[in-house]
Amino acid sequence: MKTINDPEGGDGLVSYILEVIYDYLEMDPIRLVVEFGAHTGENGVFSDFLIKDGHKAILIEADKDQFEDLVDKYKDNSNVICINKLIDIEGPNALDQILSKAQVPKIFDLLLIDVDSIDYQIWESVNEYKPLLAVIEFNETYGPNLKRIHNIELNQWSARRNKNSSGEYVGSSSIAGSSLRSINELSKSKGYMLLTYTRNNAFFIKEELFHLFHLQEVDINTDFIKTTFNMPNRVLSSRDLIRKFLRFGFFATFLRQHIRDPKVIRIIKKWRNKWKI
Repeated sequence: MKTINDPEGGDGLVSYILEVIYDYLEMDPIRLVVEFGAHTGENGVFSDFLIKDGHKAILIEADKDQFEDLVDKYKDNSNVICINKLIDIEGPNALDQILSKAQVPKIFDLLLIDVDSIDYQIWESVNEYKPLLAVIEFNETYGPNLKRIHNIELNQWSARRNKNSSGEYVGSSSIAGSSLRSINELSKSKGYMLLTYTRNNAFFIKEELFHLFHLQEVDINTDFIKTTFNMPNRVLSSRDLIRKFLRFGFFATFLRQHIRDPKVIRIIKKWRNKWKI
């Protein structure tokens, strides 16, 4: 199994999810990730494990010093494009506009939104691009039931008066960001389904691919959790494991991530197709 660097196990989940998607689509990965805000601090570039694996990356950072550190970190990697922009929800700094200028394809592997504030509004503003997997930060202190959308005006007011930090968007952590329920409802309206979540990151997948992992919607009322460990099939509930086993067979449910030999994989697929499994 791959080394997991993210304390929440999120990098392991991303690797597993993307592997399953491309395994079932039977196509070569796009190998492109878009992330903001990225920085060079500890665990600052979440997608660094993908970059090291050869993925192309668009890294967007508003802070000039952090941006320059990013440029220095990846100066020898031609697959990484660093952009010094403060993402907005409309106008020339909207994500759609920035990605268009960077000539990003309309469909790509992974979008990571982590700005500790207007994550909901940024995700809402993305209309032209359709990542297969989107990881969106939420405010876990709102719990699973409350509908809360980041209040820009209130948070700006709080930020200006915060005793420990100041900034236009970053204020009191108890009111910054949106709830999981609100982000989940927004994602559904955009054609995405909640696959799983860690302490404060939600993993959304295109609805056409959802059945590869779940055969029923994730119920955040009963399944709200603080963390998700790096166990590939923890993405699945026990009921879904049984259903997936009956539908796709033992190999696809339990062993796919452990078998790498292409010859073995072809033999198993041939056998499954012959017996309609």
